[in-house]
Amino acid sequence: MANDITADILIIGTGIAGAIAGAKLAQTGLSVAFLESGKRIDRFDAVETFWNAKIKVPESAYPNDPTAPHPLTHKIGDYYQQMGPENFKPTYIKVVGGTTWHWLGRCCQTNANQSQFSSNLNLLGCAETAPLGESGGAVQFEI
Repeated sequence: MANDITADILIIGTGIAGAIAGAKLAQTGLSVAFLESGKRIDRFDAVETFWNAKIKVPESAYPNDPTAPHPLTHKIGDYYQQMGPENFKPTYIKVVGGTTWHWLGRCCQTNANQSQFSSNLNLLGCAETAPLGESGGAVQFEI
């Protein structure tokens, strides 16, 4: 790994959002660098690791790395520090490619009146949401 990174833009995370943002910025002529805490994953190795895992959960294919730890489905309380009536349970991984490798479909819905995500959507418990269509339109974020 290089000790010095020189670029116009530094993007933290190499998931789909970071990759698309980096591609769009590079198309404008800016130089873009990415910083990712996780390692590169070989697809064949990930499948083999999953099949050989004793516990088959979504993140079984991606061993926990002490330099880029992630939550484990069967030990959720060991990673998240939470309080409240409902805990955030989805997992994620920190690897090159981010959620393109591991996505559990957790999408908190927002409404048009939530300019600051309603106290971070109750710390990602997503308690304050509106049914589709009730908010008068989708909230969009553009790069």
